[in-house]
Amino acid sequence: MNMASLVVRIRNSFSRILTGRRSYDAAGGSGRWPMSAHLRAPASQAHAAARLVSARIGYLVENSPALRAVENAYTSNLAGDGPSLHHPDTAIVAGWNRFWHLADAEGVSDLAGLLRRAVQSWVRTGEAFFILDTTDVGALALRLVSPEQIDRDRNEDLGDGGMIVQGIEIDAFGRRVAYWVLPTPPDGPFPMAGPSVRIPAVDVVHIYDPRHPGQMRGVSPLTSIATRAVELDQLEDAILTKARVTALFAGFVRDPSGDAGFSRGSEESLSLEPGVIRVIPADSEVTFTPHGDASAQPELARYMMRTLAAGAGVPYELVSGDLSQVNYSSARLGLMEFRRRMKALQKSLLEHQALRPIFRRWALQEILAGRLEADPDKLPEPVFMWPGWDPINPKDEVEADIAAIGARLKSRSEVIAARGRDPEEVRSEIDNDPPSMSPALPQTEQAHA
Repeated sequence: MNMASLVVRIRNSFSRILTGRRSYDAAGGSGRWPMSAHLRAPASQAHAAARLVSARIGYLVENSPALRAVENAYTSNLAGDGPSLHHPDTAIVAGWNRFWHLADAEGVSDLAGLLRRAVQSWVRTGEAFFILDTTDVGALALRLVSPEQIDRDRNEDLGDGGMIVQGIEIDAFGRRVAYWVLPTPPDGPFPMAGPSVRIPAVDVVHIYDPRHPGQMRGVSPLTSIATRAVELDQLEDAILTKARVTALFAGFVRDPSGDAGFSRGSEESLSLEPGVIRVIPADSEVTFTPHGDASAQPELARYMMRTLAAGAGVPYELVSGDLSQVNYSSARLGLMEFRRRMKALQKSLLEHQALRPIFRRWALQEILAGRLEADPDKLPEPVFMWPGWDPINPKDEVEADIAAIGARLKSRSEVIAARGRDPEEVRSEIDNDPPSMSPALPQTEQAHA
C-alpha cells in the first residue's frame, strides 16, 4: 500500500467518525456524556453490581419514607392477600386451601405472607428464592431464603457447555440444573462458615425479572431511582436546615453617638414582640439579618418526588401521600397504568415462576402420599384468580359494567373475574340468597338473564 492510499483511507475513516458524531449525538464525544456513561455487557454488569446495589437499596428502604412507600405499594398491590385457586376438581381446591395455611416451613405465616415477603425481597434485591422442603409426613413446605444465601462467589466452567454463574448451575442449553446454597445467610446473626451445597433446580423456586439476555440473577427494580432517593433526602435536609437558619431572626441597633441608651444587657434593650411599636432615638438605626427566598424549594422537592415515583412505576400520590392536586381523571389514569403493570408482574413473576411450580410439586407429593386421587400427567393447569382492586368511583364503574354487559361487550363472568371473584362461586351465592336479599336486576340484565 502506497502513502497516497493510506492517506485516503485515514481521511475516509475520520470522515465516517465525524459524520457519525454529527448524526448521532449519543454516539459522539459531546461533553454532555460522561466517560462512564456506557453499559457494555449488561448481564455481566448486572451481576457485578447486584450485591452493592441491593445493600444500598435495603438501607434506603429502611431509612427513606419515599422508598418505604414504594415497597409498600408493590407489596400490597402485587401480592396482597394472594390469589385463590380455580380448578375443576373440588378435592384439589380443598387440599390446596389446607396447604395454603401450612405452606411456611417456619410456621410463621401462610402462603400469602410468604408471597408478600418474596415481593419485599424482589423489590430490595431483584430476586427471591424458595427452597421446596418435604415434611416428615411427605407434605410440601416452603422455605424463603436470603438471596445472599445463593453463593454469588461460585463461578465455574464445568466443561461441555455447562457452567456455574453466581451460584446457579446451567447445562449447555442454558437450562438450570442446580443452585449452590450456603448453609446460612452470610448476613445473618450467626453466619456459619462452610462451602455451599448443591440443591437440584427442581427443589428451588427463583423469582426474578431478567432485563438482559444471559442475566442469571436479579437486580432491584429500584436501581434507577436509588440515587434520586438520596438526592431527595439531601434536598429535604437542606430545606429543613434553611428553615432552621431562617428562624434565627436577629436585629441589630447601631448607636453612633452612644447617647441612645441601648447598651448591651440594658433593661431598655429592644425585643421583638407581636404588635409592639417602639420609638427609638434619632441617632440610632435598626437592621435585621437577611434571609433568602425559599418559596421554590418545595416545588423542586415535589418535582423530584414525581420523577422518583415515575422511575419506580408507582403513582406519585401513593409515594408522597399528597392528594392535594389529584382529581378523578388523573387518579384513574395513574392507577390504571400501575394496575396494568401489577397484573403483568403477577402473571410473569408470581404466577409463572412461583405459584405454578409450587402447585405442580404440591399436587405430585399429595398424589404420591395417597392424600389426593389424580393422574399427575393429566392434571389440568391451575387458574389463579387475584383479588380485584377497589373502584375509584364505584357508582360510575358499576354503571359502566352494566352498560357493557347490556351491549354484549362484556360478559358477567368477565366482570366478576375482574373483581377477583370466581364467577361460579358468585352465581352459587346469588342462587342461595333468600328472595328478600335478591335485588331486582336492571332491565339490561333481565333481557339477557
